Amino acid sequence: MTMQEKFAEKIKNVCEKYKDKTFITYMKEDDSEENWTYKDFWKQTNERVLAYKNSPIRKGNRIFVMAPLSPYVYAAVTALAVFGAVSVIINPELPEEELDFFVQKSEIRGIVCDAEIYRNYAHKWEKEYPVFDIKTSSLFINRTYPWSPSEDQDLDVLTILYSSGTTSEPKGVMITYEAQMKSVELLLRAFGTNDIRYLLVFPMFHVSGLSTFFALFLGGAQIGLLENANSVRLMQGFQKYKPNAFGMVPKVYETIQKRIMDSIKGKGSLEKIIQFCGWIKKKRNLNLGKVFLKKILAQVFGGNMKYLCVGGGKCSKEVSEFFQNMGYYWMNTYASTEMNLPMITTTVKDRFPSDSVGKITTFPEISVRIQNPDANGIGEVQIKTPCHMKGYFRDEKATEEAYEEGYFKTGDLGYCDSEGYLYITGRSKESIHLRNGEKISPEQMENLYAGYLPENAVAACVGVPIVDAGYDEVVFFVEKSSVKDTGLLKEKIKERSKELGGDYRIDEVRFVEKIPLSSIGKVQRYKLREQQSKVEKKKIKKEKKQGVFEEVKAILQSLGIREEIEKESILENDLGIDSLNLFELCVEIEKHFGVDLTNCISAQLTIEQLCEMVDGNRENSPNTISYDVEQYPMKRRMWD
Repeated sequence: MTMQEKFAEKIKNVCEKYKDKTFITYMKEDDSEENWTYKDFWKQTNERVLAYKNSPIRKGNRIFVMAPLSPYVYAAVTALAVFGAVSVIINPELPEEELDFFVQKSEIRGIVCDAEIYRNYAHKWEKEYPVFDIKTSSLFINRTYPWSPSEDQDLDVLTILYSSGTTSEPKGVMITYEAQMKSVELLLRAFGTNDIRYLLVFPMFHVSGLSTFFALFLGGAQIGLLENANSVRLMQGFQKYKPNAFGMVPKVYETIQKRIMDSIKGKGSLEKIIQFCGWIKKKRNLNLGKVFLKKILAQVFGGNMKYLCVGGGKCSKEVSEFFQNMGYYWMNTYASTEMNLPMITTTVKDRFPSDSVGKITTFPEISVRIQNPDANGIGEVQIKTPCHMKGYFRDEKATEEAYEEGYFKTGDLGYCDSEGYLYITGRSKESIHLRNGEKISPEQMENLYAGYLPENAVAACVGVPIVDAGYDEVVFFVEKSSVKDTGLLKEKIKERSKELGGDYRIDEVRFVEKIPLSSIGKVQRYKLREQQSKVEKKKIKKEKKQGVFEEVKAILQSLGIREEIEKESILENDLGIDSLNLFELCVEIEKHFGVDLTNCISAQLTIEQLCEMVDGNRENSPNTISYDVEQYPMKRRMWD
């Protein structure tokens, strides 16, 4: 049997073994639920396999998959795997020109999407490719398509995920069936059980979402999904689904920790109990948190949580120790699209892993080395793992350059302590870390803004790490002498940022005398990054008689918003604040004003509407989210 056939056989066997067990609970915005058993999921998968067989697509063809997270995305990708086609899973919220680039680069033979994406984007390709409705598996338009074989078919490739490195074009990472099967095995070994009830919010186009899904699926576990997840729905999901496992980027955990600490401020006994539980866990490996902090655990994560998984960026020691003090298993996972999930991770066997990403000896199959360490033992982290990619799609040179003596060059800097725990300290590559945990190249960002720069403008983009945040501030440097009207250029870049949306937003435009170049004319981005890091961050001075608008403006600036903040500015469209960032904003507003807005805030509010809410004039403010505050007392004061 081929690896694809073994993979398909494994899927069938799992669905038969757990046929009556609830696999996916899909919690919709209208408070209704869809519950799929493993038998239901197999039926949905088979319906799609049949639809693909009766269409022009063939084994080895590359098929575009783009839709919000739902059970139907899982069924579509699983069906393509069983059928033998390659899923090219793409973020549907990318700018249209980016999507066009991926369609053409991938040489696809079909598209799977939902009705909204079909109307807004995919319909323009239906003359060339069959476009399937992800929910019904039928074609949006029935017509005859000429069959043409794909070049360089890879029958051992499960999926292609695009990951941007330091080159000018995003690279397609080819993940094989064999690598994915090994990833499943390693992840389940890290948990030490398949008795997992996981609230999953990572999207499928992110390696964490893809690999976590297949590990839970092929391990016979359970998954909870939220339709259109945001900060409020996430907290509701914890209470409603009562998961025992959850994973997200560091920023979410930082925000939850801040929320808890603000709630217990002034209750010194609770703070001491949390610290005492952590001390006992460190010294005696006794988990007293689940006993003494039972009420807190129920209020925050629903009461059944055991495993907290974090990835997509560096999480601070303070945050990781806080949740371990409370009694949770802290699974800090180090991964990359190229080497899959996990490269290394802290597991249930690690007593108190702090801010380490795990022991390098945890998985005997994986070899880790620190290349060219300095006097402090810090060097580039290099990995050799059976979960490795097949290579970059149609880019043999980049594939070859990604390895050294069989080890993948992660581009991350780190060191190992005396016990073999690995710590990530920074990165040597120039890729930019976004708030959502993804990485993009500076060149990719520059290309998106190139058409808005004067013809002879000299400019460069860099990501500047924000201390303990796990993501970068994106700064655009421009040589003053190459631009006639700096004000006009700033305005053009601001408009382009609004057009592209939050992930591709420029935080700041800086005009400099000279952009540093190497002897061969390459931009020395590390010098620009150092230059920006040295700029003193202005402290926000809060005056006693400062108006509500000025205080809200100050809060937004303290959260890193660099856009011009006006009363008519919309949180999401103009300031780049997405649904998950709203959680942090709510925490700060409650700290400053003592007003809890988590039950009615929306990313589409203007600053003026937000100020009206803060000021108590809610009759003029839209209540976009229905939320029972009495049912979830965490939304007011957690311990009242």
